Parts: sequence; C-alpha cells; structure tokens
Amino acid sequence: DYADRRAEAVHMFELAIEQADRLGHWSAAAEAWGNKAIALMYLNRLTDSVAASRRAIECGQRAGSERGNLLIDEMTLIGS
Repeated sequence: DYADRRAEAVHMFELAIEQADRLGHWSAAAEAWGNKAIALMYLNRLTDSVAASRRAIECGQRAGSERGNLLIDEMTLIGS
C-alpha cells in the first residue's frame, strides 16, 4: 500500500532532518524537509505539507542555497 510506504518515508525523512539539524547540515535538512513535504502532500496532509515546505525554504536559506533550489520548494508550497 502506497500510504504505508509514504508514512514510512515521512518517518525516515524525520530521522534525516533530526540528524542534519543536529550537525548543522542545512542543505541536507532542506532536501529532507522538501521530500517530507511531498510525501505529506500525497498523504493528503496538506497543512503539514505546507509547514514542511516552509521549513525546507528556511533551511535552504540558512545553507545559502542558490535561488533555483529554493524555487523548487516554493513550487511545492504553491502546489500544496
């Protein structure tokens, strides 16, 4: 069942986010938050997806990411 796999993916992204935050790896945290946002969107958890997209953007900004990377997360946010 895809819902079970996506719920498991959300959990794995949470573990990755926790580790990246602890180590200050903001680019990795941004990527994990963005992936979590997509998984949450497919689980129809739109409020959580929007919040995760915003965190991805924040982490990307902390990492000094190029505008192109942030645009992808902003597009996910718009799609949620």
